[in-house]
Amino acid sequence: MPVTVYRSTDVGAPLLSNANGSLIAVMKACLVDGYGSKAAAGWTAPFTGTNLIAFKEGAGGNNRFLRVFDGGTDTSTNRVIKVRAYENMTAISTGTGPCPTTGQMGGNGAGFSYFVAGRVSPNPSWVLVATSSFFHLIVEQGDAGTYPEYMGFGTFFSDLPGDTFNTMLIASTNDGCGYSGYVDATSANGVWVMRSDTGALGAVATSFLSDARNGTTATSSVWGGPSSIHPYPDRVRGGLLQSQPVIFCDGYRRGRVPGMWECHHAPADVGGHRTTWSGGAGSLSGRQFQMFGGLASTVIGAGAHIIIELSDTWN
Repeated sequence: MPVTVYRSTDVGAPLLSNANGSLIAVMKACLVDGYGSKAAAGWTAPFTGTNLIAFKEGAGGNNRFLRVFDGGTDTSTNRVIKVRAYENMTAISTGTGPCPTTGQMGGNGAGFSYFVAGRVSPNPSWVLVATSSFFHLIVEQGDAGTYPEYMGFGTFFSDLPGDTFNTMLIASTNDGCGYSGYVDATSANGVWVMRSDTGALGAVATSFLSDARNGTTATSSVWGGPSSIHPYPDRVRGGLLQSQPVIFCDGYRRGRVPGMWECHHAPADVGGHRTTWSGGAGSLSGRQFQMFGGLASTVIGAGAHIIIELSDTWN
C-alpha cells in the first residue's frame, strides 16, 4: 500500500495557522484533495459542517470515520482540535460505535494541540505520513521545531484473523500542549481500539508494550524516553536498535501500528528530533525512518520520542 509523506515545506502545501479550521484544511489537503505534485492519500470527506469534517478511510481499511472539530482553544489558549472515531456515520454529528466512547471522553472527543499560546512564528511546521487506511500527524506547535505533538488514526495490523474492528485512535486525553498521553504504556492514556478481540460493542482503552522497556534495565514506565536504555551504538550489533511497539488491548497482544517504531537508545545519542536514517541489515534494509520528539508530554517528564517509517515499506 503506497505511503506518502506530506510536509509543510512542500511546494503548494497549505499553511497551518492560529485560526479555526486551519488543521482541517491541512488534513483535507493531504488525505482527500492532494496539493502541488503530491497526490491525495485516498481518503474521502463525506460529511462537513462549521469547523467540522468527517474523514473516511480508503482502500485497505475498515471504512471507519474520524470526526474532527477544529473550532477553539483550550483553557491556556493553545489551539486544539477534538477527534472521535466512529464505526459508521450518517451525518456530521450522527454516528454509531464511537471511539473513544462518550463515557471515556466527553464533548467532541480526544484532543490534539497544534498552536502553542505565545508562539511568535505564525505558521507551525507539520508532517503527515499516510496510506489510504492509516495516518500519522506531527505538528511542531512551538517555535523553531519545539513541542512536537503527535496523533494517529486508522486500521492497524492485527494478530486476529478476520479482524474487522482493528481500528485505533491515538490522541490526547487532555486539552492543549503537554498531554500526548499515549506514550505512557501502563495507564492506557490516549489510545483507543474500536472493539476488543471478542467483538463486543464499545471502544477499549489500550496501551503499548515496549521491547525497549521490557528488554533492558529501564525503570521508566514509558517507551521512547531519554535514559536507562541501550548505549548507542549497540555493543553487540554495532548499530541502532529499533522495534515496533505492540498494541496491548483488553489484556492481550492485538497487533502493531503501521509505520510506527521506537528507538532502543537515548534519542539525543542518535540525533534527536527530525533525525532520519536508512535501515541496515535484514528486514530493515533500505527502509527510511525519521525520529520525532521529545513529544510535548508531561506524562514522562523529559519527553518521549517516536519513529515514523517514511518509505513505502509498512508491513
